[in-house]
Amino acid sequence: MASFAVSLLAAAAVLCYFYVPALLKKPPSPAPPQSPDSASIRILVLGDSGVGTPVQFQVAAQMQSYASNVQAQGASFQAFLHLGDVVYYDGNPQYFYDRVTVPYLSPLRADKFLVALGNHDTAWVDNGVALLAFANMSSRYFEKVFSSSDGTSVQLIVLDSNSLAYALRLNDTLTAEQTSFLDSKLAQGSFTWRIVAFHHPIFSCSRHGSTLQVMNEWLPVIAARANVNLVLSGHDHNYQRFQQNGTTFIVCGGGGITTDIYRPCAADTPEPLIFEPYNQFMEVYANTATLSLVSIDAFGVVIERKTVAKK
Repeated sequence: MASFAVSLLAAAAVLCYFYVPALLKKPPSPAPPQSPDSASIRILVLGDSGVGTPVQFQVAAQMQSYASNVQAQGASFQAFLHLGDVVYYDGNPQYFYDRVTVPYLSPLRADKFLVALGNHDTAWVDNGVALLAFANMSSRYFEKVFSSSDGTSVQLIVLDSNSLAYALRLNDTLTAEQTSFLDSKLAQGSFTWRIVAFHHPIFSCSRHGSTLQVMNEWLPVIAARANVNLVLSGHDHNYQRFQQNGTTFIVCGGGGITTDIYRPCAADTPEPLIFEPYNQFMEVYANTATLSLVSIDAFGVVIERKTVAKK
């Protein structure tokens, strides 16, 4: 009898851990309006997803429905950007098919899949090398430039923040290389919009909080160049938005794992302009005049629609 009670409690704990955060939400509403027809470049964004729970697949289904509606209007996505922790809890390659290909890459173009390595992705013995190969990525950090016929151009710089947050895994040389790479890329070219992405957030008011090492290393570069419009990260399992010196900072880590609640911000962290502890995904869309984002929860309800300031 005692063992039965223990099993019942364990089952209840699992239920609460994985499902309660998603259930404590306003009831479903009609599908959200899609990005406007005037959007020239579209990027789907997701973080912290690959745990294999029904919540992950619920978010994935909403994202697929959203993408299908956009594509039915004759539009297309230039990229699907994952902000890290693609496969919990250790980046084991045996889960790539079930937790990535099945929910995301079968309907979406696999050749548009981009990854900012997360700490769980690099926990595997190969330090994330198999995931890089799976995503057809030749480097841990890279630049992608998207352009359209109307003259819109988006520069996306993706970095590997594990080299800062987990310095024992990767040496300081990689950190210096990436900082130099970031600085040089932000100094080059003329783009309508510039986006930087990595897993560990500069600003967060939640379980992990702001990542001091990333703040010290990369925020000065972003601030000095003063031409970065949007910074995307995951790691904390929720949706947060911050603003500093004209740059918008987003935490988008609600792709499927249990969500994280608000915690008081550290002294070096501004208060978030919005904080929502829900499972969600995002679309970032742009034209020559505006860079916008929409965050959508596991029920298809819009959490926020926001236009990013032009600098």
